[in-house]
Amino acid sequence: MKESVRTLENKDSIVIFPEDSAKGYLDVLEGFHAGFTLLTERCLKKGMDVPIYVAYYQKESKTYLVDKPVMLSELFAHGGDRFAIAKELCERCNALGQMDASAVEEEKAKEETVKKIYVA
Repeated sequence: MKESVRTLENKDSIVIFPEDSAKGYLDVLEGFHAGFTLLTERCLKKGMDVPIYVAYYQKESKTYLVDKPVMLSELFAHGGDRFAIAKELCERCNALGQMDASAVEEEKAKEETVKKIYVA
């Protein structure tokens, strides 16, 4: 935890995979483990309002879809607990998974909401 906070204090990024993979990697995620929100709470206590990027990997197109950032303060402003935040982010992730990867280019042209990353 300390190393993660230090990394964020240095303006570096970290990647967390909070999905529940007990039943394998499903096309529709059943949930996120809420433990990652402990790091977000620690960041807020230190006055760090860091962006969170939700990403979804589409197996068929071998494409990562990355949502626009959500600031920590926005997530906690909704008044939910860490389980509600994990649920909200999982729902955003599943919404990305429902997107047509080819339509992402059109959406990106309209505004910077989703980035498309190809995996070889």
